[in-house]
Amino acid sequence: MSTSPGAFPVWLAPVQAILLPITDRVHAYAQEVARLLWDADLRVEVDTRQETLRYKIREAQGQKIPYMVIMGDREAADRTLAPRLRDGTELKGVHLEAFIQRLQEESRTPSPGFAPVSPKGSKIGDEPIQIDVRGGGIAGIGPMGPQ
Repeated sequence: MSTSPGAFPVWLAPVQAILLPITDRVHAYAQEVARLLWDADLRVEVDTRQETLRYKIREAQGQKIPYMVIMGDREAADRTLAPRLRDGTELKGVHLEAFIQRLQEESRTPSPGFAPVSPKGSKIGDEPIQIDVRGGGIAGIGPMGPQ
């Protein structure tokens, strides 16, 4: 879980992304994108209120929504997205299919009993280490030591 209260990981967040159209001209594109995201079993909302973009972003950050997707004339014309991550990182020109794939990957519920771990500086390899957390032990080491 994140260190910030209420900042759930994407797979657990009630709203995984919020679409923020900048102008009325892109509302139809925002609704089209929302339908495609809903069809991909993703939890999204569209904010078409007549508020400033800055205000909408500030509200979404306060709600700890993982992705804020800025949608303007350029994105509608190019059929792309401009997602902004909760930490403020901005991505530009992201193709819709790539964004859906990214959200679906981040939305996968972790397998019960196993937690992927990638320790920094690990020499084990590129693959995450799988740690069995069932029964209070770690990969063959029980609660009372090696077994």
